[in-house]
Amino acid sequence: MGCKVKNSFVVLNDKGLHSCPATEIVRCVQVYKAKVFLNCRGARADAKSILELLMLRADQGAEIEVEAEGVDAEQAVNAIISLSKTNFNIHY
Repeated sequence: MGCKVKNSFVVLNDKGLHSCPATEIVRCVQVYKAKVFLNCRGARADAKSILELLMLRADQGAEIEVEAEGVDAEQAVNAIISLSKTNFNIHY
């Protein structure tokens, strides 16, 4: 089954977690077998679903908890945290 891993990041993007960063998250986690979820203000989203990520309505400054379970859970969580540090590869 694998291990459970959690970490968190703060949304720094001034437009929040909109469609472009959500797309980057989905692309990032598709290569992992782990089940990956993002939690924000009591809402939970499957990180492999762009629609669920958008429904988090995470604006700038929102704290996002990344939670994964599976054989490659640690790698999946680390990849999302790294992606968040690069502002989801979004350059305005």
